[in-house]
Amino acid sequence: MSTELTAAVDALWDRIEAWLAASAPHVLAGLNGGATDEEFAVAEVAIGVTLPEDVRASWRRRNGQKNDDGDGMLTGGYFHSLADMVDDWQAWQGALTERSTDPGWENVTPAGDVDPGIRPLWWNPAWVPVSRSDSGISWCVDTDPAQGSRAGQIILVHPHDPWRSVEAENFTALLSRFADDLEAGEYVVSDEYTGIIPWQDVSEYADGDGPPGRTSAAEPEEEEE
Repeated sequence: MSTELTAAVDALWDRIEAWLAASAPHVLAGLNGGATDEEFAVAEVAIGVTLPEDVRASWRRRNGQKNDDGDGMLTGGYFHSLADMVDDWQAWQGALTERSTDPGWENVTPAGDVDPGIRPLWWNPAWVPVSRSDSGISWCVDTDPAQGSRAGQIILVHPHDPWRSVEAENFTALLSRFADDLEAGEYVVSDEYTGIIPWQDVSEYADGDGPPGRTSAAEPEEEEE
């Protein structure tokens, strides 16, 4: 692993942790320390996938959250430890096995419901969940993309709908956007949902421009005379 990659990932985590310390110290306290070589080995054997270097760099800094029923964190969802990453992957695998017993069902998603660069499947064992929302939507590292795309892209996989979307070029890009959005006021600490979530998901701000101090809010349009 390159020292440049490690330094870049650590710098992003420094920003995220600084925001958490100031705005959501209980969420910061709920993060694990870094994963060990043994934990990486156990996880990669269990899922049959070698994790991308930027994922390994990030989990060496923070091995997810301590409690999978705890506060929202990464992109507003639960940030998986390696153990919970395996559990979520196994849950998707189990759901795939169960669906496969239905007569006529195929592990295929209509091409129109899948972003270019993603294989048109309901589930691919090469998708590795890194975060999960309360509704069961998983953010996954795609280690087996469609031809022409780069392994390691981050995709959103919905358990009840066929759509699958590309959300970031890789995990570092996702982490960078998360740090930017935290600092821009795009996330708030929510008692309603617990943890930190996008401000648009909080009923208090549903019909407005977001919380005070949000720096990326759109400027109001000037009225024509």
